[in-house]
Amino acid sequence: MTAFPVTHLLGVPFHVLNEEEAIDWVEDRIRNRQPAWACTPNPEIVVACHRDPELARAVRSATLSLPDGVALFWAARRLKIPLREKITGIDMGEK
Repeated sequence: MTAFPVTHLLGVPFHVLNEEEAIDWVEDRIRNRQPAWACTPNPEIVVACHRDPELARAVRSATLSLPDGVALFWAARRLKIPLREKITGIDMGEK
C-alpha cells in the first residue's frame, strides 16, 4: 500500500486522499517505472467482495484503492468513516 492513510468501509480498504494527490501518485509511478495497480471500487464491487473471496483478495492487494460512487460516501458519512472525495476510474484515466 501507499503512504496515504487507509480507512475501511464495509471491509474494503480505501486510501484517504484527493484527486490531485491520486494523479500525482500515478504520475510518479509512471515516471519512476514502479509497478503498481489502482482499483476504484464502487458500491457494486464492495458488495461483490462479500460474496467473492477472490475478488476481495484482489481489491485488498491494490497498491491504491480509490472510492468510486456517491453511495460509498453516504455510507461512510453515516458510519463516520473518513473519505475525502469520490475519484472515479474514468476521471483518473482521462487525466
